[in-house]
Amino acid sequence: MSTNPTFVLRESIVESVEDNYRGLRIKARLIPEDNGKDIKDVPYAFPLIPKHFAVNPKKDEMVLIITNDINSPNKRRWFIGPIISQDYYLNKCEALTKAKTLLDDGNGDLMTCNPEPNPVTNPENDGTLPDRDDIAIRGRNNADLIFKDNELRLRCGFKLYPHSPDDLTFNTHDLAYIKMKYQREYENGESGTTYASSINLVADKINLLTHHSIDNFTLTNSEELITDNEMKTILQKAHSLPYGDKLIEFLKQFITVFANHTHPYPMMKPNEETDMLALENFNLDSLLSKNIKIS
Repeated sequence: MSTNPTFVLRESIVESVEDNYRGLRIKARLIPEDNGKDIKDVPYAFPLIPKHFAVNPKKDEMVLIITNDINSPNKRRWFIGPIISQDYYLNKCEALTKAKTLLDDGNGDLMTCNPEPNPVTNPENDGTLPDRDDIAIRGRNNADLIFKDNELRLRCGFKLYPHSPDDLTFNTHDLAYIKMKYQREYENGESGTTYASSINLVADKINLLTHHSIDNFTLTNSEELITDNEMKTILQKAHSLPYGDKLIEFLKQFITVFANHTHPYPMMKPNEETDMLALENFNLDSLLSKNIKIS
């Protein structure tokens, strides 16, 4: 860590993130000023990033400390951080082993270990990382928000191994995402008309829920919004959406049978013709989506 007290920005390791007032303050020791001090006597450092967009460092990550007065470092302190060296370490970037792998002052004495390979060179990582020109808000582990040209992506589960934060393999199996795009003009393959904007919502299970449903699902849990147990209830009791084209196909078949059926005698069951038998044996459950539900 930086030991020169004349530096304006000084590297320091986070030793405490406890703040009884939840101001998101931290304690990070300056060397040599804080040598030998109990952590309770080390001054707090206040975050420079506004709380509207708060990225809070973890214990043992590295931050940059700024003091109001170089000659009086025990007065007001501010911090910027955490310092993340590479995409592998978004979940946690240990100050002593990872944070400084790419911070070389020219003589190598800041290097604590070799950096990891460039993640872009591994084809299995394609799709996991934002492109260089993107603007992105990235979570610690497996969720992000990416702004591209005329396109917005909200993603969750894009890493195949979410419990291995250092693994950046792209998940091609079951990630959830919303993709919004605006581009003039797309051609609609069915009607030949054009459109400019589109939204695609993709996931294993899609639930369209309302607070005013007759099912009275609990959708506002203070910690999880929808708990795992409530999610099970929703999947069991919410109502399946029908496949519109399949429903139309069935209704056309029903209308044909209804309009053309015959009876051998008045008040008797209709003749079991081919269309009638097909209608009687039609699997109505095949009209319903198992994975898109409403309340």
